[in-house]
Amino acid sequence: MTELTNCYVGVDVGGTFTDVVLFDRDSGQSWSWKVPSTPPDFSTGVSNAVEAILRESNRDGAEVIRFAHGTTVATNAVLERRGPTVGLITTEGFRDVLEIGRQDRNDVFDINYQRPTPLVQRKLRLGVPERMLADGTEARPLDEAAVLAALSRLVERGAEVVAVTLLHSYVNDRHERAIATIAQRNYPDLPVVLSSEVRPEYREYERTSTTVTNAFVMPVMRKYLNKTRNKLQALGVQVAPSVMQSNGGVLSIDDAGRLAAATLLSGPAAGVVGAVAAATASGYNNLITFDMGGTSCDVALVIGGRPSEIVGGNVGNFPVHLPMLDIHTVGAGGGSIAAVERGALRVGPESAGATPGPVCYGKGGTRPTVTDAHCVLGTFVDAPFLDKHRSLDRDGAIESLEREVATPTGLGLAQAAHGVIAVANDHMRHAIRAVSVQRGHDARKFTLVAFGGAGPLHAAQVARLLGIRTVLVPQGAGTLCAQGLLHADVRRDEVRTILTPVHKLNQALADAQFRELEDQSEKALRAQGISPENVRTSRSVDMRYHGQAFELEVELPKDAIMAVGIDGDGKVDPQLLLERFHEAHQAAYGHARRDAPVEVVNLRLKALGVLPKPATAEGFVEKIAHDAAGHETRSLLLADGRTVAMNVYRRHSLSIGIRLSGPCVIEQPDATVFVPEGDTASVDAAGNLIIDVAP
Repeated sequence: MTELTNCYVGVDVGGTFTDVVLFDRDSGQSWSWKVPSTPPDFSTGVSNAVEAILRESNRDGAEVIRFAHGTTVATNAVLERRGPTVGLITTEGFRDVLEIGRQDRNDVFDINYQRPTPLVQRKLRLGVPERMLADGTEARPLDEAAVLAALSRLVERGAEVVAVTLLHSYVNDRHERAIATIAQRNYPDLPVVLSSEVRPEYREYERTSTTVTNAFVMPVMRKYLNKTRNKLQALGVQVAPSVMQSNGGVLSIDDAGRLAAATLLSGPAAGVVGAVAAATASGYNNLITFDMGGTSCDVALVIGGRPSEIVGGNVGNFPVHLPMLDIHTVGAGGGSIAAVERGALRVGPESAGATPGPVCYGKGGTRPTVTDAHCVLGTFVDAPFLDKHRSLDRDGAIESLEREVATPTGLGLAQAAHGVIAVANDHMRHAIRAVSVQRGHDARKFTLVAFGGAGPLHAAQVARLLGIRTVLVPQGAGTLCAQGLLHADVRRDEVRTILTPVHKLNQALADAQFRELEDQSEKALRAQGISPENVRTSRSVDMRYHGQAFELEVELPKDAIMAVGIDGDGKVDPQLLLERFHEAHQAAYGHARRDAPVEVVNLRLKALGVLPKPATAEGFVEKIAHDAAGHETRSLLLADGRTVAMNVYRRHSLSIGIRLSGPCVIEQPDATVFVPEGDTASVDAAGNLIIDVAP
């Protein structure tokens, strides 16, 4: 190597595979690959992936000037409840807010339903005398002696990290900061997480749950990120990694260790960002993203090129009140295990994962999976990311499917394999309906963007079930989440609760608070090397009808609460703001109460630090690493046991404008595309594969 170049690297860790993409900014070349994930220490998989891509591209770690990372570590910690012992200090009399929660439950028809056990045991939830009022005035001073006693009891009872959530600290955090000071002075090695730093927003239960969840995953994430950084440095990568957030932006590794709860949907969010970038290059902007990997399937809605967002969702049945992309997940992936229970075929959510994996991988798996069903049918016979010199074990897949599915149900082998795939497809159909039809959107008017290692195998069949006529499969579909990491900007979300009727909203005061949030965000972005000209901010407000329990977010014009005038008292003319809220309510719920009083609850600011992006998908088509070109014919096993001839193509050998008729398979190093009979596929000018789905 005679001259150093500038490279971007994105690594996304999934439950089954770790995907990596390297983009050389100087030459425009790109490389991608997959390696098995390495639970429980996923940092080893990251190291393996980076080492492999540096070797494949003949690049050096010192040439990496940007490293973005998506990870499921925080999510796994919550779902598996593997984290530190958390203590909670709250306002006296409010220790049980975390357990009381709300009056809703996941399954209203389950008479045996039990609320999830809180992440903090009751003996580790302690109240201290203090009280701030809703306007921020102090009603009762903080009893510092009681704080010290509470900290002492928590440490004695085994607390390894302490969350602090005091009443109305989103308005005045002085008491929370005082508790942190006392803890630092007396227990300097005890991590303390303040709700006023995690999410300074009203609603006691959601704020407490978010803070506790952050405290639970923070030590886990810090340990993982430190191990990852050390292993990258051993490979010569000196640049500090950035980490994908649930909101579709990245944050610094230090911020990710502090605000770990913001990374709970890290990997799926990267996939949505990558899907938008790929589809935009082909001129599509109303999308349903369909990310099917080895363990799960994640779907999201994109309207006008903008992914749908929510403020707050549930992870492991615990509310996390942070901005995130509206992603719906089901336990249906390539590694989902097929089994017969009480005479019925079930697929997922249990997964074979990376170890032992599907039976056909020949790594010790014995239970049939969705991938094994494809191997039996002939739609999936090659996995170069496992071993370029080893074929899949089809005989093993046949034996497991006959033993576990065909024999117990009395079905033939072909029917059993098709049945497994049909059940998995139905799970994914329901997931897509959840983000489209059930939200008032006609799925037939959207383009399905399929990616992940297994997504392109199922996309056309799932699209047909929903009446969707166009499927887009990006180049590098199996590693699109890793690609998406390199298309994400740095993002910060700020919030300020004001809770006032619209007609009493003071523009001067609200504008001053917005400007304070903007200054705060821009300062943080500058600290990460973002120049002022690359900072983009947008304002919005949360509004609701008086008496409603939850709000709708309404976007505002740049640098103003309103686009209309202000009267002599400094009060805003509310008409434009009210009209925007009524329109949003009509769109969301099908009605608007234009005569009802309206409240403004929160001011929100989104700040983006715009980063350079990799080459378009067209450049990726020409430069992606691949094996030798080829075209062959293979047998496809039909449900009635007959076989038909099916053409098999290499993705990189397809020229722009070519048109293929199904049934056929299109193979690429990181994924396989299946085009069913009656459907056609073509390559557009951006290098994306477009499947026209027959009715």
